[in-house]
Amino acid sequence: NQVIKMYGAATDIHDSKDAADALREREEKFRSIFEGIDEGYTLQELILDDEGNVTDVIYREVNQAFAKQLGIANGAGKRLKELFPNVEQYWLDSLTSVYKTGEPLRVEGYQADLGRWMTAHYVRIEASGGPLISAVFQDITERKQHEQLHEFLLNFSDALRVEENPEAMASRALGILLKELHLDHCCIALIRQADNYIEVIHQVTAKETPELPKDGIYLSNILEAPDLVFNRTLVINDILEWESLSETSRKYLSSLGLQSILCVTLRKGDNAPHWLIAVASGTPRRWTGSDISMIEQVSERTWSALEAAKAGEALREREIRMRTLADAIPHIIWGNNANGAANYFNKRWYE
Repeated sequence: NQVIKMYGAATDIHDSKDAADALREREEKFRSIFEGIDEGYTLQELILDDEGNVTDVIYREVNQAFAKQLGIANGAGKRLKELFPNVEQYWLDSLTSVYKTGEPLRVEGYQADLGRWMTAHYVRIEASGGPLISAVFQDITERKQHEQLHEFLLNFSDALRVEENPEAMASRALGILLKELHLDHCCIALIRQADNYIEVIHQVTAKETPELPKDGIYLSNILEAPDLVFNRTLVINDILEWESLSETSRKYLSSLGLQSILCVTLRKGDNAPHWLIAVASGTPRRWTGSDISMIEQVSERTWSALEAAKAGEALREREIRMRTLADAIPHIIWGNNANGAANYFNKRWYE
């Protein structure tokens, strides 16, 4: 058997192979960028109603930052409402706007299921198949908390300025804290270690919540108190789970209706008693870094404002005594301001 003739065809695939290699290289570069950025990225397929409004999305692609920021592994292929059943409507409305107009949109908002603030940048993708939108998002919780704390502290300081009386100022400060952090107890106290007790000098409580003992809290009932409260900031999320407390101390604090406690201690002067602001709830609570920062800054501002108010009150009392004395003298007395103009006359002047 001999082969007499052979027919064949050949195609030069050099160019197409180069193109395929170049495509794979570009895809690998894109994937490296896609996985290397700090921002979360998703390619979302939209689920629309009959009017073209977005009702849900399917995550077709996600990067590693998506899983890291949202705490969700294997998010690809899952639906938005499957992962976040309480998703806020404004996220869906934003997607609808981008889909219908084709205009990119940046939006930020609070995601209740995550307990975080997020910002997202949406861009419509023109492609065959289902409607697609790419989203780049970032966790901005820390920035938002800083902004909110800054605004709160400005409003807090403004609220204290309208009060001249120290008692009214203290009540106002504690009332603001109670409302802002949804607390059960909020108090200002002095730690009189030599006398073995904590003197509660101002306090406010939530409705139907009993007040702390008016005669103070004896340190002997909380054996660990000196070591705990003198470290400036004390954070207890749940007294039942806090290993540093003895059983005696737990029972005593529970009897006062205190289960989670955040306390900031200040000491102004070597011989001065420790001054503190303590806030508490009757149920377990995980105090956040924002909560702790707020109480620490509020403590400093409240102490400074109260000291200024006390000094102002003492000055006004001295002025009243001096005016009373001047009016009792049977001679004319007057005073001049810094410019030499008379600005005070005693009662004798007018007689």
